[in-house]
Amino acid sequence: MKHTMKIFGAAALQRTASAIVIATAMMAQAQAQAQAQNAPAQPALQSPAAVPGTLPPAQAPATSTADVATADSSASTDDIVVTGSRLSTTGFTAPSPTTVLGSALLERQGQSNVAEFINQIPAVRSSATSSTSTATSFRGGAGGNFVNLRGLGVTRTLVLIDSERVVPTTTTGTLDLNIIPSIMLDRVEVVTGGASAAYGSDAVAGVVNLILKKKFVGLQAEGQTGVTQYGDNQTYRAGIIGGFNFGTGGHVLLGGDYAESAGIGTLEARDWSRRAGGIVAGANGVQYLVNDLQINNQTYGGIINSGPLRGTAFGPGSVPYSFTYGNTFGNASSTTQQGGGNPRSFNYDAAQISMPYKRYTALARVDYEFSPAFNLHATVNYANSGAPHTLLYARDAALSIRSDNAFLPQSVRAQMATAGVSTITVGRISRDLGPYVYSDNNTLWRGSVGVDGALGGGWKYDAYVGYGRNKIDYDLTTRIDGALPGDPAGTRRFLNAIDAVTNSAGQIVCRVNQVTVTSPGCAPFNIFGENPSLTAAQQAWLVGTQHVSQITERTSAAANIAGSPFATWAGEVSVAVGAEYRRDSQDVTVDAGSLARAFNLGNTQPIAGSTTVYEGYGEVGVPLLRDVPFFQSLEANGAVRQTHYSQAGNVTTWKGGLTWEVNDSLRFRGTRSRDIRAPNLSELFQPLTTSQNAVIYNGVSTLANTRTTGNPNLKPERADTLSFGFVLSPTFLRGFRFSVDYYDIRLRGAIATVASQALINGCQQQGLADYCSRISVVNGVPLIDSSPANLNSIRTSGLDFELAYGFWALGGRFDLSTYATYVDKFTTSDALGTFNRAGEISGGFFFPGDDTPHWTGSANVNYNVNHLNILANIRYTGSSVLDKFAPAGKLVGPNKVPAIAYLNLSAEWTVPTSTRGQFQFFGGIDNVFNTDPPSEIPYQYFNRGTAASYYDVAGRRFRFGARVRY
Repeated sequence: MKHTMKIFGAAALQRTASAIVIATAMMAQAQAQAQAQNAPAQPALQSPAAVPGTLPPAQAPATSTADVATADSSASTDDIVVTGSRLSTTGFTAPSPTTVLGSALLERQGQSNVAEFINQIPAVRSSATSSTSTATSFRGGAGGNFVNLRGLGVTRTLVLIDSERVVPTTTTGTLDLNIIPSIMLDRVEVVTGGASAAYGSDAVAGVVNLILKKKFVGLQAEGQTGVTQYGDNQTYRAGIIGGFNFGTGGHVLLGGDYAESAGIGTLEARDWSRRAGGIVAGANGVQYLVNDLQINNQTYGGIINSGPLRGTAFGPGSVPYSFTYGNTFGNASSTTQQGGGNPRSFNYDAAQISMPYKRYTALARVDYEFSPAFNLHATVNYANSGAPHTLLYARDAALSIRSDNAFLPQSVRAQMATAGVSTITVGRISRDLGPYVYSDNNTLWRGSVGVDGALGGGWKYDAYVGYGRNKIDYDLTTRIDGALPGDPAGTRRFLNAIDAVTNSAGQIVCRVNQVTVTSPGCAPFNIFGENPSLTAAQQAWLVGTQHVSQITERTSAAANIAGSPFATWAGEVSVAVGAEYRRDSQDVTVDAGSLARAFNLGNTQPIAGSTTVYEGYGEVGVPLLRDVPFFQSLEANGAVRQTHYSQAGNVTTWKGGLTWEVNDSLRFRGTRSRDIRAPNLSELFQPLTTSQNAVIYNGVSTLANTRTTGNPNLKPERADTLSFGFVLSPTFLRGFRFSVDYYDIRLRGAIATVASQALINGCQQQGLADYCSRISVVNGVPLIDSSPANLNSIRTSGLDFELAYGFWALGGRFDLSTYATYVDKFTTSDALGTFNRAGEISGGFFFPGDDTPHWTGSANVNYNVNHLNILANIRYTGSSVLDKFAPAGKLVGPNKVPAIAYLNLSAEWTVPTSTRGQFQFFGGIDNVFNTDPPSEIPYQYFNRGTAASYYDVAGRRFRFGARVRY
């Protein structure tokens, strides 16, 4: 099947899916008729409490391929609101595929955060979790948990809490799932399809709705700890939830969560990361995939890169030595090599494999039902998280040093005189100045007040007003290159410090102070060999911390009413209408050094901006047929939403869908929708910032500085989404449920910044004038200007498979659930051309965001007997290639990435007791076989030499915890 699927195109997928649908319908109808005539009635199986992702109890809908959400234990079982639809009339089933994961599975897997729990759904691709999101992801995102449905990016997945929008926690308008105490989570509903007509902007790839245990009564507390077999990545988590009723209709819910991880050290901490794999740009444009990748134009003690003294490097004590060049595969100008005398030169002792983090969350909710027609509720939520970590070292490829430099070894000065040169060009990695240190502290406060109730006749209403404030305090410690306030005009701190000479008194001073002291703080710095330590004066002159404070605020309000105005012979017609309002604002303040652009990285500039949104929508569900041959029911669903953006004007979104229930065993569903994503505050108003990344420029691997700023002229993205499939739950096999859904998303006007490497390729390989105009070279380092624009179109299509089966055997209960996704297309179209990147994984090395394997899947097998519960989880990523579009003979090395599967085991034991309380112990082993990430992915600073969203970077780890309930 895998081989066959590789050659399918979109048309073939649609024809095949249609054929499966028709054949299955005919067989299911015939089988149902035969069974009704011949089969005796089966007694109902007694089922334990629902285990989302496995077989649910009889009174609740299925969790894995659910058309509706698993009911809250306290909610009415005949009134379920479905994520992906605003309709709430009994009997309506949504045409959009909805996957539900419940708190029981979260507890059994022992996950410390919601994102890692959600990531087992294959439609969730390349999502950032606490251990993989870094400062290079987006400000405010370090240590956060974010969901990326369909690989379209976290900004195109809408995250809701109890169906309400929440103030973003990052500069990109995304929401960190950590803000909700995981112990208070009842379930997660994931709609894998466009839902903008129902929920508004950002729901291009789908919706993730976090549902709280709003009616929880009692007390529950739990704690757990974990560690890898290497003794690192120690994790700790504690949570508590309590709820009680008061008066005749009141309820109070309180809860909090604490989580901490020590992270994993540098790339020296694991065998797989020490291999130092990467690209050497050889002769004739051939790229070689190698291990032991090194840099040959920058060393930790400095190296002369040009002229007759090229290859003279400097060791401890400024002692010169002859540098050992490695294999450059015939390219004499290549700055990377295989082997040689500069091991671990790609920041291996700076970049961390997994970030440490610490977070606190708390939530309180009060409900009071004055009558069935009027329930008042209020919620307050607090969250704080921090994630300090090291980045890379300052690097220079072309420092100009004069022959009278006071630190220059005399032997080198003599060689310069003999060769008749007065200056040398030095490349250096300034490890002795310390790594860049990044830290952000994210603090969120939000509150909302709402009402809901039943108006009679099946009509329901709800409304809320909310306010949220998120503050990101971002510190970045880097080298100071320019002038801080108070410095003389024209000061260039680093260059002034390394331009050291001897004054008339025989003292080593900065040249600017040789005759007259014009820059009293300037401290001379020796770049020949590594300095064992910095003096206080050098530290003050060369190293500084820039501080950015960003405040994002959101005021929102919404009102909805839903019910049935009338009925046809086929059933009740359902309608829902509503209106929403949002105002988002962002205010960025910076330190004086950043304002003066004094640092060699960062230099965020202040900015303020806001957007306002007004929306109105209507949705209808119409039963068309009921209880006729081949049509147990046929229902149509449609929605339309009109949105006005203060920045982008008016936009209309819509959705149409059908659900066809052939009989109790078979249901078909399909939707067609127009969805949108409006530009977020960062894309509109982002202040000018500078980042650093590795590129191949003029055929040479090097680091480039990239400057990015916002674009207030952006327009909303538009997506057309098609999905259809079937759900099979044969009555002769109780507990079995299987679904297949085809999806096709076509996104136009995608907001994107052209990646640095793509800009270089477009300029140097295709001569694109616009791309060339954005590239310059400053001090030997490429400087690239990039801002977001409506540049691209993206198309992705494929198939989703889900299976759940529950049965009794071996004296206990087995519950199986399996999820799989096949991606046929992930096509991007821009000025460089059209490329289908499905089937590629390179950690973003060859094409940012290209990590889209054809096959991904996960499976859970749960066994419950007496007081013991055992869960086995398998996560699978299919084989891929690094670069599908490498010209023949231009990529030498292992271009194929092998398939990898991970086995995770967990167990939960409930202590038998006759008391009111319940005590549980739980534990597990993740990555049981200690499977390493594949070794083929090239190293980049931002990917750590792997694709951490698909592959486990920590290795085998153990966890243990306890839980008590009253």
